[in-house]
Amino acid sequence: MKVAYITAGAAGMYCGSCINDNALAGALTKLGHDVVLLPTYTPTRTDVKNFSNQRVFLGGINAFLDQKSPRWRKAPGFMRWMLDRPMLLRAVSKFSDRTKAEDLGSLTESMLLGLEGPHSHDLNQLASWLQDHFRPDLVHITNSMFLGVGVALKRSLNCRVVCSLQGEDLFLDDLIEPYKSRVFELLRTKAKGIDRLIATATFYADFMAEHVGFDRADIDVVSLGVDSHAKVMRHDQPILGFFARQSPEKGLDLLVDAFIEAKQHVQELTLRVGGYVAQKDRQYVDEQRQKIAAMGLQSSTQFHGELDLAQKRSFLGELTMMALPTRYREPKGLSVMESMASGLPVILPRHGVFPELLQKGGGLLVEPLNHDALVTAIVELARDPAIRASMGAAAAASAAESYSLEAMARGMSAVYEDVMGGRE
Repeated sequence: MKVAYITAGAAGMYCGSCINDNALAGALTKLGHDVVLLPTYTPTRTDVKNFSNQRVFLGGINAFLDQKSPRWRKAPGFMRWMLDRPMLLRAVSKFSDRTKAEDLGSLTESMLLGLEGPHSHDLNQLASWLQDHFRPDLVHITNSMFLGVGVALKRSLNCRVVCSLQGEDLFLDDLIEPYKSRVFELLRTKAKGIDRLIATATFYADFMAEHVGFDRADIDVVSLGVDSHAKVMRHDQPILGFFARQSPEKGLDLLVDAFIEAKQHVQELTLRVGGYVAQKDRQYVDEQRQKIAAMGLQSSTQFHGELDLAQKRSFLGELTMMALPTRYREPKGLSVMESMASGLPVILPRHGVFPELLQKGGGLLVEPLNHDALVTAIVELARDPAIRASMGAAAAASAAESYSLEAMARGMSAVYEDVMGGRE
């Protein structure tokens, strides 16, 4: 089957959705599908081989100027081409944190309008490129904010279109009015114009059906997958890890507070933190460091920023357990899957996708936002190497069976085949 996968660049950061889209494209290719991965807005960045096309469609600069200036929509092709150069897009993406909330709402709404909005020129260009160079049987778009793109391509290419749902609610809920209400209405309308929605978990399928108003019967579920890491020999010292974007919604402050108290019960416990830090979250991360310094625990902690593949594997290999006490009801849990695949027992809040991830064991679930429960779980694992080893083995086995790249590709391929079969 010929599949065109439309992904979205994340302004130069390692993004879970980008990494998953790239991994899925590679895994589908191994299954025998002919896949082209097309980046939009900015080039994608992954920590493994990048399967995406070198050309960027719907470039972020042109999209912004089309939104702001009707005159720019008539700009000569060579001028638009110059602004879509990957090097320029990477450079400009460094300033993405400064984008106004009003601009984000307006751009999201206009992108959902599809061919009826200000981005029709670039949408037609994308459709023409696909028609001339690939002619897909099916187009897969990366998230629901691209539903207008999906409807436009279905109309232009007369092909099947599916859309992933993989965590965009956090962005959508932050939109300001009047854009937020209009965007949610467009999401419901445009979803009726494609063939299928695909959620990352049963929880998220149910949540998005209720939260946005999608028809639950139109949403299939395909779990994400990760590459299994080489098994490592772990020592007995309890080393607690946090591996995710360092932000309030991921609960870094909750883990720091729990670590400080757990350290009083298990003196040899240490903490290592890794993950991307956005400009807006730097003060927040500094505050966590200051809390640790105030308790005199600097020698028991390490803070790392963004990690490439080699650094990530080294980081995970040094840990003996992982905790991610998110406030946000996580729909993906990609870093948790990577931790489990590395043989790490995990401590997670009982919400979002996490109960599904631990259906076959591999860690502990605690009540969300419950400090005492989190401390108790950390102390339990920190004190008992045998429990850590047993849970770590269960985590690795569960990841290999249910959350491998092959399992994800086979699940997605089954949805594709069903869609091509014409199920209404």
